[in-house]
Amino acid sequence: MPSRRLFSRRRPSVQLSLPPPNDSSPSGASTSTVRRTTATAHQPVYPDYINDTTGRGWDAALVISSMIGDIPALPPALSGPLAQVFGVVSQVIEAVKTMRDGRDRCTQLMVRVTRFLETLVDGLKGKNIDDTRIASSLHILTRNLMAIHADATRWSDLNVVERYLQRDKITNAISIHGENLTDCLHTFQPSG
Repeated sequence: MPSRRLFSRRRPSVQLSLPPPNDSSPSGASTSTVRRTTATAHQPVYPDYINDTTGRGWDAALVISSMIGDIPALPPALSGPLAQVFGVVSQVIEAVKTMRDGRDRCTQLMVRVTRFLETLVDGLKGKNIDDTRIASSLHILTRNLMAIHADATRWSDLNVVERYLQRDKITNAISIHGENLTDCLHTFQPSG
């Protein structure tokens, strides 16, 4: 009995084309414009920044390494927590690279985090600020990132059938991680 593959590893590209209209209308008049409609598969909100090797986009690893170089210019109490956050972000990026389902949405989360950290580091350079509150918020961010890393690692180890059966759980978990991340980033806002 021949076996049938239930799931294909390759996703076919979706392109729908309408046939060109007749050159003559029913009344005998000629139509001068031919319009073809092509629809393509849904594109993610963000390009694939994590694996962008063309140099045209934004490279998360490059941004993280440049921010690590800025740590000496930051308040001393923040260097440890920021170094820890950068380490966890790098681990999450590596885990997201190996994911198959939910990869685009996890990439969006990491782009948000990395861009936020880039703005935070730029804003903190050479300033004397309340670093204890920011250090506390960085610890909360680290815990959130560690949870994303744990899930991304677990999801990347799933086989095709397990990923298919758990796709709704993965989608819901990524949404929850996004909400937690939003709440965490609000802790960096000045109170008052």
